[in-house]
Amino acid sequence: MRPTNLAFLLLIFLGLPTLIWSQEEAKSILFPELNYSQHTLVKFRTIRTRSLPLIQSLLPYAPLPMAKADSLEEEIFLKAYYTQTIQKAVQLGLTDRQIVSDSLALKVQADYKAPTKAYRLFTSRTKRYDKSKRIRYTLNKGLPVLVGFKNRPDWNQVAGTATWDGKGLEGNHQMVIIGYDSRTTSFQLVDANGQKWGPEGMVWMTAINLLANAKEIVSFKNPTLVKKATTTKAIPLSLDFSIEVSELQQPESRNPYLKAIEVQFDDQKGYYTFPSTAMSPEHGRYQLAINIPRGRCAYLFVSQPDGNTTPAWMMEYNLQDTTVILPPVSYYQFPDVGANYFFILLSNQPIPRWRRFVDRYEFNERNQSAREKLYTAFKSYLVPMEKIKYEQDHMKAQVQLSTTTDKQVVPIIIEWVIKKE
Repeated sequence: MRPTNLAFLLLIFLGLPTLIWSQEEAKSILFPELNYSQHTLVKFRTIRTRSLPLIQSLLPYAPLPMAKADSLEEEIFLKAYYTQTIQKAVQLGLTDRQIVSDSLALKVQADYKAPTKAYRLFTSRTKRYDKSKRIRYTLNKGLPVLVGFKNRPDWNQVAGTATWDGKGLEGNHQMVIIGYDSRTTSFQLVDANGQKWGPEGMVWMTAINLLANAKEIVSFKNPTLVKKATTTKAIPLSLDFSIEVSELQQPESRNPYLKAIEVQFDDQKGYYTFPSTAMSPEHGRYQLAINIPRGRCAYLFVSQPDGNTTPAWMMEYNLQDTTVILPPVSYYQFPDVGANYFFILLSNQPIPRWRRFVDRYEFNERNQSAREKLYTAFKSYLVPMEKIKYEQDHMKAQVQLSTTTDKQVVPIIIEWVIKKE
């Protein structure tokens, strides 16, 4: 073979991939005004897996899921509403998603300026396992990760699902990685379509599918230079909600109807009680109407005279003020004579594995009151009693908190005493 032919073949085999790669870089998904290669490549030191949490999510700092307005570009919405808002919320230590959505996100969008610089976390030559570790390291520093995909989801197929494999229709798509779960080797992502798919507008993707379909992966800040954020400013939080209790009345002369029951707050016991009128186990049928503000998390469980405790209901991060009727079908009835308790917990962030704490309450055999048992079981979450303002004649509670406190769950306890007629 002639030398010229050999040189030509080498040019094809070595030069063509380089040409293709440069063409792909020229068509940036995340930053159309720049080439992907123009962003600074982060130089990571050795990342020890054991130094990274098993699970990490920036969801507590994320604004509530919202679809972008038609007047906004998708990339601007993702960079302002999600990426930069989350970074700012982490910096402030702000985990009240309602405030993050209504105040912080709007300010970030109003002040938004298109960034001219980002940081590449790796190259195509980086080993897959190291790529995954670098993304996890960046998230652990409080930085969401922008990702550009080769395909966009087919909404007719993925609507209502909680996972995506990266397959879909031809065309570029942008998303933001906000968390990971090492147990399933998966990443948590959000995009600009609100709640169009996934729980809370979030979707999970395996690391293999993510790295196989991602074309660009960057962060806005160099994660190796960012220290874990600490709270720099105390922002007051307000948690308040109300409950109405009604009893089913069945007069002979008219149709059944619900009658509101008067309650009183017992300062000594620390919970709401009903007047001492006899509540018959044969006739008592009751219903709760719980008014939950937007962006709050609420939990309900019931404790019966025999000590049996049952988780009854939960709601996390509702997108609008919501009134929930419980039970949704029929009524609560108490066939046994004795004290029955409803426990309603309200917070601005979820209580992880809250049913486990319910079990702690049930199996607490100490000689304690209902309130004491509750504070024993949920001691790492419940706001101290003295910080909560309970209304005396209506089941309403209010508390002013600071982001510096880690106890941000307000309890309301209702005691029914069923007596023999």
